[in-house]
Amino acid sequence: MPTHSERFCALIELASPPVKRVADEIANHPRLRELFPEYLVRFYWLIRNSVPVMEIALQRSRALASIDPVAAALAPYYEEHIVEEHAHDEHLLQDLESIGVTRAEVLRRLPSPAAASAEGGLLYWTLHHHPVAVMGALIPSECYPVSLETIDWLQQQTGYPKSAFRTLELHSELDQGHGAEALAMLDSLPLDDWHHEVLGVAALHFLAGTTQMYRELLDDFAAH
Repeated sequence: MPTHSERFCALIELASPPVKRVADEIANHPRLRELFPEYLVRFYWLIRNSVPVMEIALQRSRALASIDPVAAALAPYYEEHIVEEHAHDEHLLQDLESIGVTRAEVLRRLPSPAAASAEGGLLYWTLHHHPVAVMGALIPSECYPVSLETIDWLQQQTGYPKSAFRTLELHSELDQGHGAEALAMLDSLPLDDWHHEVLGVAALHFLAGTTQMYRELLDDFAAH
């Protein structure tokens, strides 16, 4: 029998080709220097919601803990992870400011429907079904971060200073450990098939939404 993490990761691997194609197209785009700040803005749309959605998941996990062993186990994990992810959105705003994109400009931008859907689905399933849904987005994000080699390539190709890549580098370094911790956490949970259904649906929805968001970025640059 496969472990919980093996079962989940097999699903992610099946869903990964479109994600990898978009990532490759961004990294090798002929107008990468112009595109990169917009990429960071879209990354910000996702990262700014990481702590708020985990705070909701923590509240729900605590509320269910007395009757739900999965929720009881998730509560301390979310509590610790909130601390670890604190202020990463602020760091990314500072990265953007270092290449001339002001925080006022970023904050007045309307996030795309694809970004809102990717993050909003996690919130809905957490509130109205089960807080394990958030793990469906956390695990793909932390097990497959932008590699340090890709970040070096992006810096070389764009010519931007290292200050523009601090948050990407931080996630690349931290997520090596975070990904292993998340998978170990998954294996420790007393999951049933219906928990795997929540995880799978949440993961596929999140990956589809973020892929669409970055696909729209590529389409914008193809049109101009």
